[in-house]
Amino acid sequence: MKYHQMMLTAACAVSMMPAALAAAPIAPAPVSASAVTVEGTAVDLGGAAPYQENGVWMVPLRAVAGPMGYEVTWCPEDNGVLVADEAVKMNLTYGVDSYARASQTALGMTAPQSYGAGPEAWAGVTYVPAGMFSLLGYTVEEGEDTLAFTQEQAQLPNPMVAWDTLEEAEEAVGFALPDWKGLEGREIQEVFVIGGELLEVRYEDGLTCRMARGTQDVSGDYQVYAEETTRTVDGRDVTLKGEDGTVSLAVWNDGTYTWSLSWAEGVAPETLEGFLA
Repeated sequence: MKYHQMMLTAACAVSMMPAALAAAPIAPAPVSASAVTVEGTAVDLGGAAPYQENGVWMVPLRAVAGPMGYEVTWCPEDNGVLVADEAVKMNLTYGVDSYARASQTALGMTAPQSYGAGPEAWAGVTYVPAGMFSLLGYTVEEGEDTLAFTQEQAQLPNPMVAWDTLEEAEEAVGFALPDWKGLEGREIQEVFVIGGELLEVRYEDGLTCRMARGTQDVSGDYQVYAEETTRTVDGRDVTLKGEDGTVSLAVWNDGTYTWSLSWAEGVAPETLEGFLA
């Protein structure tokens, strides 16, 4: 049996900060001249001092994320920034106190978290709550005049292993994907087992199917869709999510196993009729 690890890179063009941000007012005066360390090594803040906002420490994103091995990219089209390495990424939006980490190697994302403040830009520097770095596997200790970031031992998600065939992956995970009518004739592009517990099958036409034991949502998709409804599909109560009358995600379970179907491009709800037969 052959398997290999898959690693992808983030996709967002690197840009300079706009003139509007460069001319922004200076950051609020820091509560104290805090020093920042990552794994015990002092961080070069470049004059961008941390400050407190409603009791939340805000730290310069690029200065802190860089020593952790992450690249920070400004994404003007999204009014935010991208924080990424080869394994994970985070898309941050200015002013929005919602943070989530997504996998670069799988269709997976953590549930959105709040840390007391959204990202802010001052004098061309992006600041984020110090607590945000917990999503990247770091704890932060607030000293009298320091902020110390320390890497947790188990920061990375379970590995994603690619298999040559669906049969090999099914044997590895311990269950088989149902032989649904909707999967007949589809060409398999890639097959993965994630964390030894979740089966993921990607098809050439943009469909991704996931299956695991349990009843939880295993789609890894925490996007808030404009439309969400529950529909009976071949005798199963399926939650459909999408927009503009199309379906991008379907999730359901039978009490023992849980499944998700996701489409790169939204499909008509009628597509599911007879799919699970």
